[in-house]
Amino acid sequence: MFYINAPFSEDVGPGYPVYISPFIVTQPVDTSVPTGANTTMSVVAAPQAQYNRGYWLDYLWSFDDVPITEGGYYTGSRGGELIITSADAAVAGDYFVQVSNISGSISSSTATLTVV
Repeated sequence: MFYINAPFSEDVGPGYPVYISPFIVTQPVDTSVPTGANTTMSVVAAPQAQYNRGYWLDYLWSFDDVPITEGGYYTGSRGGELIITSADAAVAGDYFVQVSNISGSISSSTATLTVV
């Protein structure tokens, strides 16, 4: 068990759970790919469920400020890695991810995908 002064603390004593809001450990980065190539945008966030009383992190990727749905160019829009297949001009632009859990949410920095 972790306590309030420890990383990812989850309990300050009997009956007083502390749920930790997510935070970004590794931000997505700008990427450049040739037309037709596959690429991945990724983010690392914490705390993982084992440190937050079983509450998982939820992810939602956005492209040019519009939430991404699965299909077409995209796989993994609700996870830490967004896979973009057969990239072309239609998917060139700005990406970010919102990470949330029971305690709150945070948005990553924006990463730009350039297709050349």
